[in-house]
Amino acid sequence: MNTRKPDLSEIKETVVNTAGVLLEKTRLLKDAAGEKARILTQKAKIRAESARNSSRLDRLYGDLGSLYYCIMKDCPDEQMRQLCEEITVLLDRNEELDRQLEELRQIEDPAEETDPDGGPDDGEAAPEEAASEESGEASGESEETL
Repeated sequence: MNTRKPDLSEIKETVVNTAGVLLEKTRLLKDAAGEKARILTQKAKIRAESARNSSRLDRLYGDLGSLYYCIMKDCPDEQMRQLCEEITVLLDRNEELDRQLEELRQIEDPAEETDPDGGPDDGEAAPEEAASEESGEASGESEETL
């Protein structure tokens, strides 16, 4: 049996070659991971922009519908008539519900007065009004000059 011991230079060469292959594969994996991260980041940015656009479109459609209803509620075109009628019914129902709530508030506490905005009137100005009154007094302006 002829078993030959590997030469130290052969072992060194094998180790160097293996290290080179590992280094190259590591570099390729790192590049692939970097590319994957770049793609994922780009996809996330695109999805976020798309979501912002969708949200803005929803608001714009709502604003457009509200504007159309306000302008055309008395004479909508045939395609919009049913939607306008449904909106009118819901708005009327909400007014009725608000009246019912006000009646219940009066029954619950008849001594409590309400301001025209529907909230309790405790004799004090609302925080926004109080702040604007204070700033008007602080600047020396009277209500007549505003």
